[in-house]
Amino acid sequence: MLAFMEMRSALIHIALAAAIGALVSAFTPGRWLAVSLWVSAAMLINAAVATVEDARSGGFDNPNGSGAPTGAGMLSAKCAAAAFVLAGLGFAVQFVWPSP
Repeated sequence: MLAFMEMRSALIHIALAAAIGALVSAFTPGRWLAVSLWVSAAMLINAAVATVEDARSGGFDNPNGSGAPTGAGMLSAKCAAAAFVLAGLGFAVQFVWPSP
């Protein structure tokens, strides 16, 4: 059941990034795939920042300040790394690949 829940959130992330990417690319010269990758990167950076903020003393995951949840820093670092990879791929799609 846990694997389905993780898969469902990943599919929602992809669908939301694709829909916003399609909307933005309809009104700008950005390619759909590039804009979708940039939107996904922005969502991952937001997740990394929120993870760090929530783990701080008084945050959502640490309301009484007893100690930060284990692995919060590593999770946010992984999200940030994935965001930079997606942003780079978006840059490559937009500016390096030849247009049709």
